[in-house]
Amino acid sequence: MISLLPYKQIVFESQLNVAEARRRLALEVAKRNWGLQWFERRTEKFEGTVSETDFQISRIIHYRNSFLPMITGRFIPLSQGVRIEVKMKLHVGVLLFTLVWLGIVGFLVATGSAQVMAMGKVEILTAVPLLVMLLFLLTVTIMFKLEANKASKLLREIFVAQEIAA
Repeated sequence: MISLLPYKQIVFESQLNVAEARRRLALEVAKRNWGLQWFERRTEKFEGTVSETDFQISRIIHYRNSFLPMITGRFIPLSQGVRIEVKMKLHVGVLLFTLVWLGIVGFLVATGSAQVMAMGKVEILTAVPLLVMLLFLLTVTIMFKLEANKASKLLREIFVAQEIAA
């Protein structure tokens, strides 16, 4: 099913055991830094927390991108290795902003549509809110997918894993 809002679910399987997969990820995860991160260069690829059974991380980037995925995952032991279930979502604040923004523009689209029906003719200005809404959705989706794919590749390398169907 196609989601209107960015979301990605991935399942990795690795020959590593749970402890080794957790250790490898922990080496690449720094504690969240709420300071001036533009002036420091960290060697880790992610920031967040890794526990015995799960993790909550986001990729460390040295540029601004509000659509950076918030990544949660859990380790599931297998007889020969580990399964890592990963979910990537928008930050809650960005998601709320996106929903409010789309609601306002959606209202403008509905108003424009009602106006077109009442007048019986289409003016180019009535299509602008719809185009703006579609462009915004496209931007959010593309920016999220670009960052989600980068994070997926890094996690696959860290876990020395294969991606399987979710």
